[in-house]
Amino acid sequence: MKKFFGIGIVAIILLAALCIGCTDKSPANSPANSNNVLASPLGGAPYYGNGVYYFPFTDANFGNQLAGVLKQRVELKILASALDVEGSGVEHGYWIIFQENRTSLLEPNDAQRELIESVVAYGGGVYYFPVTDERFGQSLSAFIGTHPDLSLSSLDLDVEDIGIERGYWAVFQPNAEINA
Repeated sequence: MKKFFGIGIVAIILLAALCIGCTDKSPANSPANSNNVLASPLGGAPYYGNGVYYFPFTDANFGNQLAGVLKQRVELKILASALDVEGSGVEHGYWIIFQENRTSLLEPNDAQRELIESVVAYGGGVYYFPVTDERFGQSLSAFIGTHPDLSLSSLDLDVEDIGIERGYWAVFQPNAEINA
């Protein structure tokens, strides 16, 4: 009897661990988890401001959603995009950054200022954002809003060898409209 009880306890623990491992760990994947997501002009894509959107879709769903948005909003120009993955390699969606007209400087609040201060400048327009999930969306939006003289040209996810997200690399160029 003790043997069956022990096996039952182990089975319950393994089942609980499996259920916890299958839950969605990406706050960016759920607008309900974000206090800083703005009303999105692009349907279901959470909007962080300054052209930063999160598309919580993968595979053909992502392609169909993005194609639909671009067909409806032909004026949109994609500056950069990056995949959002969980440490186990599960894709959650994509960060898409569209060009927006920015002519004035954003005055960041304390939370935004803290996120901006965590960004590491490597020179030559290369920056590292050491945050992931919704904090990355907030950080990138605040950085773009406080740097209207820069235009994002490239974005890439930084992943450890074991598949854990560490942050994002971004390359900015001088904004020709502002610097002209």
